[in-house]
Amino acid sequence: MSLQSELAFAHNERIISIGSLLARRGVRLWRSQMSLANLDASWNVVAPQMVAQVTAAQLAAAKLATPYTNALDRANGYKPEPAALVPEAFAGVMGDGREVAPALFGAVTNTKTAIGRGVAASTAFEAGANFIAAVMSAALHDMSRNADRVIASGKGYTRYVRVVNGSACSRCAILAGIYSAEEAFLRHVSCQCGTAAIQEGQKA
Repeated sequence: MSLQSELAFAHNERIISIGSLLARRGVRLWRSQMSLANLDASWNVVAPQMVAQVTAAQLAAAKLATPYTNALDRANGYKPEPAALVPEAFAGVMGDGREVAPALFGAVTNTKTAIGRGVAASTAFEAGANFIAAVMSAALHDMSRNADRVIASGKGYTRYVRVVNGSACSRCAILAGIYSAEEAFLRHVSCQCGTAAIQEGQKA
């Protein structure tokens, strides 16, 4: 395995660890502080805590982007122009630019909708917990990938390859190592794939 691959896999695993911890914390908050008897009122109490958790995790992940890309520079023998990343710019929002709280609120509306359709309250409530985990994971991984690509672009990289982990789904696994240019690669909800910057003509 090349040094570049080792760096990419190690970075991806660190991001996955941050995302997994974030999702567990979100589910714990949902289960311990949300009330089925009054979903809206309890959400008003829980939401700020969840947003704070997401923001902190995104910031931690974004702060890893520069040292990771610097390590790739050295491994690639590449001497880029100086570039700086503002990690705070990648915290507090979803990958599509939406605020975190409204995106997470879908857990409440989905729970209500399910109950209204006759789903058992406990089952609907657990579906809400799963929704929280999925959205938090997406918020973390999307913004981490964005931070990685922004710093790489600032350094003059023009391409990147898809980095997958051992538990990647079949759709992602067949795309491992596939390079891309300007357009972001396709991904599904809770996709944990990362990116590794490469130079023009460099093999993945």
